[in-house]
Amino acid sequence: MSLDPMFVPGRSRNVARLAVLVVAGWAFAWGVVIGLWGWRLWREERLLTALNQQGARGYRQSQEVPLPEWLGDIDRPWGPRVLLIDGIEWSPRPDAPDHTAPAWSQLRRARSLQSLSWGQTPTDEDWRHLEALTSLRELSLRSVTLPTGTLARIARLPRLESLRLDTCQWSAGELAALANARQLRVLALDFSPVEREELLSLTGLPQLRSLSLTGCGVSEATTRDFLQHCPRLDLSDD
Repeated sequence: MSLDPMFVPGRSRNVARLAVLVVAGWAFAWGVVIGLWGWRLWREERLLTALNQQGARGYRQSQEVPLPEWLGDIDRPWGPRVLLIDGIEWSPRPDAPDHTAPAWSQLRRARSLQSLSWGQTPTDEDWRHLEALTSLRELSLRSVTLPTGTLARIARLPRLESLRLDTCQWSAGELAALANARQLRVLALDFSPVEREELLSLTGLPQLRSLSLTGCGVSEATTRDFLQHCPRLDLSDD
């Protein structure tokens, strides 16, 4: 009886064991991913419930589930999608005086949060959680007093593209800190204090395309000076 020289029983068993281990490893990895996403979705659901109870509104958006880097680069034509918290809006409600503003420490659970709209001055503790909201692209504050250093914190948000400060207050010299918000495309400072030199310090923002100065009392000369440095800017001052 002759044996095929390519057939080695021990080697075949090793290959089979290796295949089983690979399949088991992938199954375990996917189980971990599914478990982590289940945990995240459960936490976000609890957050939405808490927001609703406190009078805030939460908005969701369908997003594709990103794969963790340790699973490697997988080319897939489609992937599973989930509903994640995309935006949160809160303002005092006169018809519900017992509602208190949610703490910003809660908002850290919404890791995909891209839009935040707030209608009342946050607490000092809230401001300390601002920089944890690293996915924010839009921030809107109304009737808010910003403590010293807050505009510098806002400028450090890595993805911020739109900032609206409506009827807000800040200390003299603070506005210039926004010169570090390099991704900023839209800036609205309606009915807020705007000084000439601080405003002109923002002409170097490379992405800025829209600036609203309604009710700020900015002079025409300052407006012309700003536009000379930013010819592609859409400047509004009604």
